[in-house]
Amino acid sequence: MPPNDYSSRPIPSKDTSTRAWLIVAGGLLIYFPTFGFLNAFGTFQTYYEQDLLAGTSSSKIAWIGSLQIFLLFIGGLVVGPLYDKVGATRLLVPGAVIYVTSLMLTSVCKKYYQLILAQGIAFGCANALLFYPTIAAINQWFDKQRGIALGLAVSGSSLGGIFWTELISYMFKKIGFGWSVRACGFISLAFVIPSCFLIITRPPEPGESEDSKVDFKEILYNKTYILFSLGMLLVLWGMFIPFFYLPSYGESYGMSTAAANNLLAYMNAGSFLGRVFTGILSDRIGRFNMISLASLSCGILLFCLHRITAPGAIVAFSVLYGICSGGLISLQSACIGQITPAHNIIGVRIGLMMAFCSIGGLTGSPIAGALLTTDHGKWYGFIDFCAFILTGGAVVTIVSRLANMPILYIKLIGPIRSIHLGDDDVKRSSHLATTTLGQTCGKCLMVTRFTIDITSQIPHMAKTSELRRSCGLCRSRKIACSGETICKACRERSIECVYDLETPKGRPRSHKNDAAASNRSNVGDSDSAAASISISVMAELDVMFRENFGAEPVAAPSNLFHERVASFNRNLAAGKARHDASTPPGTLTYPAFLALLTQDLVETVAVKFGNLDCQPFFGPGERFYRACMLQDTIDSMFEASESLPCSSDVLDEYSPSLITQHLEVWFNNHPLSIIISKTLLLREIRNDSANQVLLGVLLADAHHFSDDSAREDRMLKWAISQLYLLSANKADIITAQITLLLGWYHACRCHSRRALCYIGYACRIATMLKCQLHESSSRNQTQINGIDHGAVEAEVIHNICWVALAITTWAFIQMDMSLADLLPAGLMQVLPASTEADSMLLQLDRATHNLSTLKHQISSLQSVWLLSHVTSLSANMYALYPRLSSGRQPESHPWQDLVLRRLDHLLHQGRSLAQICSDSRDAILDVIALVQTQHLESKAASALLAFYHALSIQLLFPHGKDQSNCHPPVLSDILFQKLSKSMHGLKQLFPAIQSVAKQNAAQPTNIASAALHFYILALDATGRALAHILAKLAPGEQISWQDRLAHLFDAGSALHGLFDDDVLLQDHRWRSVKRQLKVACTRRLNPRMANLATTIATQFITQDTHFQLQASYSAYQVVGSSW
Repeated sequence: MPPNDYSSRPIPSKDTSTRAWLIVAGGLLIYFPTFGFLNAFGTFQTYYEQDLLAGTSSSKIAWIGSLQIFLLFIGGLVVGPLYDKVGATRLLVPGAVIYVTSLMLTSVCKKYYQLILAQGIAFGCANALLFYPTIAAINQWFDKQRGIALGLAVSGSSLGGIFWTELISYMFKKIGFGWSVRACGFISLAFVIPSCFLIITRPPEPGESEDSKVDFKEILYNKTYILFSLGMLLVLWGMFIPFFYLPSYGESYGMSTAAANNLLAYMNAGSFLGRVFTGILSDRIGRFNMISLASLSCGILLFCLHRITAPGAIVAFSVLYGICSGGLISLQSACIGQITPAHNIIGVRIGLMMAFCSIGGLTGSPIAGALLTTDHGKWYGFIDFCAFILTGGAVVTIVSRLANMPILYIKLIGPIRSIHLGDDDVKRSSHLATTTLGQTCGKCLMVTRFTIDITSQIPHMAKTSELRRSCGLCRSRKIACSGETICKACRERSIECVYDLETPKGRPRSHKNDAAASNRSNVGDSDSAAASISISVMAELDVMFRENFGAEPVAAPSNLFHERVASFNRNLAAGKARHDASTPPGTLTYPAFLALLTQDLVETVAVKFGNLDCQPFFGPGERFYRACMLQDTIDSMFEASESLPCSSDVLDEYSPSLITQHLEVWFNNHPLSIIISKTLLLREIRNDSANQVLLGVLLADAHHFSDDSAREDRMLKWAISQLYLLSANKADIITAQITLLLGWYHACRCHSRRALCYIGYACRIATMLKCQLHESSSRNQTQINGIDHGAVEAEVIHNICWVALAITTWAFIQMDMSLADLLPAGLMQVLPASTEADSMLLQLDRATHNLSTLKHQISSLQSVWLLSHVTSLSANMYALYPRLSSGRQPESHPWQDLVLRRLDHLLHQGRSLAQICSDSRDAILDVIALVQTQHLESKAASALLAFYHALSIQLLFPHGKDQSNCHPPVLSDILFQKLSKSMHGLKQLFPAIQSVAKQNAAQPTNIASAALHFYILALDATGRALAHILAKLAPGEQISWQDRLAHLFDAGSALHGLFDDDVLLQDHRWRSVKRQLKVACTRRLNPRMANLATTIATQFITQDTHFQLQASYSAYQVVGSSW
């Protein structure tokens, strides 16, 4: 298990949680002994020059401290990525051990090279292992209060600088160098040990992918990051020099050694104030603004040092320099955290920047010392070098600030309370606060970019008269918008770029309200605003239940749907359907119900039209629905606790971050995840405008996937009790989503009555929305990162339609009811997307970096795509006379529409079932050829081809409604050719199915299971077809068809020979089909015995009738013995 695992419990919130502030406390304890000891190196420098290394130049001694800083900074290249992979604890513990060990080794050093190894290299490496995990963890745990949190933590180094400076100076005089350093090591243990337990890594939040690799090219192309790193290189090149040489500077102007050493204490005291107050101010005026101001102030103070020679003035300088430089270390990491798009790469970015800055840390003090030596103890060149590079660093930092936000936008907060230079009041997009909960493994890698950071590849968006010229961010910040699909400002901040519709002149619309209304839109609903909630969805569902299943219906059925259901229910009550009902399981899992729905539709149509029958491979199979209806004794739509409005709001117990985590679970597990747009839902949650009932249903399902049945039941009852808030007077997407999900829940629990009402209501709402889409051109044309919002809503509506239609079709087929009058008019117009590239829903998630659940959503999309094909073909075949579509017909007909259009014009009144099956099969074979030319290699395409092959074989052997009129098919060359062609197609499809089987063995999915099931069904139909032909052949026909039969059975033997794969044979269904094919193929006619039978018959052909009969009988016996 990774360290600090939060996968099984909620992640504490940022900024306000006790866990977050414990991280700050741990950081203060870490920086007190480590960075504080580094700040006290000036005391060691003075001691080495005067005692231990007397005679060694100041520049040479300064290399010890420079090595500490260099290794601290360059260590970020290794420690930063390691932190993102293994977390804080696994780095802090070895860092603490090396830190204490380095001090113990330093205490026994006598030579310069020994101090380089112990105090320079070992101490620097230990500092790196302790510094980066702490600074990165604080950045992860804080957002709004990041500046103050980092300031408080890093202020420990200032307190440590004061403490260690005074303590070391005192102990050097009292107990000597060796025991002084050893005592420092023992004291440090009291600080570093607790901090190893207090500092932990924050798990990734829902919305970030952990399996993505760090894109270093992307980091190098980030202009703001590169400029800021260059500025920090210059700043840190000069910032540490006064900490090394200020005591020597004081002594050169008449201060005593003790007083000069106290300058470091004054400087660290000022640094403590600076780190705290710059942190507070940075959260108010902006972090980039604050660090630029602090760097510039340090440069100005160093220029002033030329005139500061009096002891009192030097003390004042040390305090002021400490205040100005105090926030530079903490603010630089805060600025990196601000411009980093995902918190799980903060360690990498901070590490790369600090490694870049290590050049300055390594060479700054030695260069300054060399200048001091060259000038023979004069400080002019020394001071100018420090001042110029610090000022230059401040200028470059300001340039990086302007690159991040081109205009210094000034905002007054309240009546002249303070001036807010808003460089960071637009935070990183909240969708980055939605990382994967189901895939949290402790790894923290870069979220793969799609188009957002590659400036040269983003085309300008084609402007229309309806869309605004500026996106929402640029309008709110009053900056020029670049007008790209993802504008420059939004791209650099990695946030959603939203272009709204143009509005009449006057007061601009509230951007928040636009976002709130986006996913709640009522497509084409013109009178919804005026309509009062006179009847609720709850009341409407209750009426539907009583119409369908009530002992005494309240009125005549309101439509044909209710009439059919009520009729079937009366038949069940009379016991007419009990004899063929099977016993259903107590419950089904959500994915299992989708598999049952898809596979049972195929089996039912095959049995309905084919005379071969088929072996049911999925549980209860054909009569599952009937069995559920028989066992369902529920006599009311709602339970007593659900029908009464709930006074308490259960959602108050869930924080926005906790809701987001549970939504990640839902999108990562529910098979219907493509009926809701994840991006639009997360936007509503951020705007506090999400529909409460929908959230309740989603949270209940999330608890179901987490095996928390108590919370699931409580949340579900609360959500259902809130249905009275939804108006039945309007058709909106949210109502359809809620009722479909509730219907799915009850269907999986075999509550067929309630499920039928919920899904029937969802089907009605979705059909209305779809019709309104085709009839109305006014739809939401807002664009989010270049993706049309209206197109996303349209796709959601069609996905809801197909799922609801599939369940309705399946239920009516199970009830043996005609579908001729129930097929929707626009059935054939729009089929679901089959790939991510075709899905606007998934493209929106990709464009907004909601990638954590994308893999499961693609699988769900393919499952619904396959379900739509199976449903449409099954419904049209079953209805026999489907209606023509009344909507607009597209000019080009893709292959997905071909079979339905052929069936649409195929079925005419008075045609025989045999002719219908023959022509339907020809249409299916044409579609198979088209699919193969498309070179579709997905699991969904393989499943669809297997389904078409299975149905095409079944349709070769039709039967009539009256079994007494069932005749064997007329043998002909065409029949053998068609069957042989289908068997050859199955052989060609086998490699793809074999690959699907291996993937399914490693990671089972619905779409892979469907592909395997359909292929098994096709092979089963093949074996039954061969056996059927052999059983129906008359004795005299066997010899005349021997060549064609031999060719056919050779193809069957080839299919039987495919079953050598151990992965396939682990499934009992494959063994059953293999046995079926083996039995059929081993009964094939032996050619030698057939020739012998022919010879015997010929020899007696001229004899009398008695001998002719005897010859025929002998030939029949010979042939029969060879089968």
